[in-house]
Amino acid sequence: LRDDLLAPVAGENPGGANLRYDPVTDAIKEARREEIDAPQGEWKTAIKTADYAQVIKLASDVLAKRSKDLQIAVWLVDAHVRRESFSALAPGFQFLQALLDRFWDSLYPEIEDGDLEVRAAPLEWLGSRLEQPLALLPITSAGLGWAHYKDSRAIGYEHDANNEERQRIRQQAINDHKPTAEDFDAAVETTPRAFYETVDASLASALESLRSLSDFCDAKFGDAAPSFIKTRTAIENIAQQVRVFLNKKGGPAAQPPAPPVPLTVQEPVPAPTPQPARAPVIAPAPTQVTAALDGASEPADLQDAIRRVAAVSKYLRDKTIYDAAAYLMIRAMRWSELRAKAPGIDPAMLEAPPPELRAELKRNFLAGEWDEVLHNTERAMELPCGRCWLDLQRYTVIALENKGDYFAGVARAVQTALRSLLEELPGLPQQSFTDDSPLANAETLAWIRDGVLAGASLVLRAEPVATAPSVHEPAFEAPSMPIQERPPQIEPEEETAPAEVFEQALAAARANRGAEALEMMSQHLATARSGRERFRRRVQLAHLLMSGGHNQIALPILEELAAEIEQRGLEHWERGDALAYPFELLLRCFDSNGADSPQRNKLYARLCRLDPVRALKWGAS
Repeated sequence: LRDDLLAPVAGENPGGANLRYDPVTDAIKEARREEIDAPQGEWKTAIKTADYAQVIKLASDVLAKRSKDLQIAVWLVDAHVRRESFSALAPGFQFLQALLDRFWDSLYPEIEDGDLEVRAAPLEWLGSRLEQPLALLPITSAGLGWAHYKDSRAIGYEHDANNEERQRIRQQAINDHKPTAEDFDAAVETTPRAFYETVDASLASALESLRSLSDFCDAKFGDAAPSFIKTRTAIENIAQQVRVFLNKKGGPAAQPPAPPVPLTVQEPVPAPTPQPARAPVIAPAPTQVTAALDGASEPADLQDAIRRVAAVSKYLRDKTIYDAAAYLMIRAMRWSELRAKAPGIDPAMLEAPPPELRAELKRNFLAGEWDEVLHNTERAMELPCGRCWLDLQRYTVIALENKGDYFAGVARAVQTALRSLLEELPGLPQQSFTDDSPLANAETLAWIRDGVLAGASLVLRAEPVATAPSVHEPAFEAPSMPIQERPPQIEPEEETAPAEVFEQALAAARANRGAEALEMMSQHLATARSGRERFRRRVQLAHLLMSGGHNQIALPILEELAAEIEQRGLEHWERGDALAYPFELLLRCFDSNGADSPQRNKLYARLCRLDPVRALKWGAS
């Protein structure tokens, strides 16, 4: 950045003139413009690329000599970042804050009738659009950036491509010149530690400067203040990964020790004349000690304590990376609330997560955005829903496992802590939130059964298990109904729907490949495009679970299906035998527990109304 950018423009107005419609503004826009490199067919033309050197020249001249224009200033910062990488971030943010501070009254865009949104718009653009160029800046000496890192983790390692579909996807990515996980690891290996020390320092300085700019804008713009969340999150994600790479190379270089404080020799002081003895006077504590005690004062309440633990956990995640304490501290505090009445469970403690957080986590998880997954899981752990949301723990463990071998120990620690909780509260996975949604969905129940509790004496089913299941394959012994049975189903919406997958899952289950069967159904359930298809897949999943004797896992799924049939009035639209089948499975669950209750009688009445033939067979069995 030039030194004269903050000098007042010569003339009466230190902010200069409004150049919104001046040719120089169009020239800057044209220098920034770039075309997408797409197939052109037979008539090929040169692809227009952005000329950021020209943007810097034109924008700097305008800001120094003609106009203090915030839009042009933002374009200038963007151009410097693209050309000079992370080292340009902090100076750019500091320049924008100084420009706002010094020229607020004469800055363009002008404030009209007290409306600050027009002036905030360029900063809003910076806060939301800068993440894209940041992802392309190099975090290896070979020039690979954050976007390449995410691509490489999505492609994975060669040993991860253990079936034809994954091999095809991996080969297509290689053909598209995307780096594999092995490629990126090799690039990190050849990048010197000094490179990461420089980038790490630049990103830390950038975050500090961005916080200052954000605070300044909050004070100046009030309700119209621009949001820098996306840009800040992008910088934080890159900084965290850079610190991981730096730690793999031994961490930052040790700082030289501070020079010793010179010893001052004072002249001896004559001893005072003895005075008569008096009662001792307690002197006040030194100022610095008092300040330290004030900073370590007790939390005001439980929520304040949780906030402090969450802040410490975040600090450890940012600084120590591989320390399991960063994940275990907040869980220990939240889970202690559940343990207060163990083995009983207080329903009032089972607060539901915000729908938008639930949706965002699912979206991040399906996209394989593991850093975003962990950011949101740990944010959720601070909330009341964090104490009981079991899906959250599956997301956390799987995200940690996918971040590489360095995080494997942390993943195991979280899983071990969860196992301890479930051994104290064995009924927790079958509970529902206060909004009646389950604490653990079908995928999480299977994960708990076959991973977290594998080999433990505690199991998530009512029937005894002959042998402990392995980590990878759920036991399908002592089935509660014939595994060969084909349940009546709602017809698929498309004639070419993949039927199918259910037949394949049944075949896998019969071959004692339980985990594979459940994974097939869970994947298709997650990608179902309509409520009708999701209903169909959930019935199939419940059938598969009960065929393997996992009645307690199937129970919450079936209860949801029964409620959905009633709430949506599906019996007016769908085949009676297809809707009756979930009620038959529910009756099997009740009978396996020896339950004879009014609820069971109501279920049987519904079964009779929907499918009398099936009810007659059931009553005779």
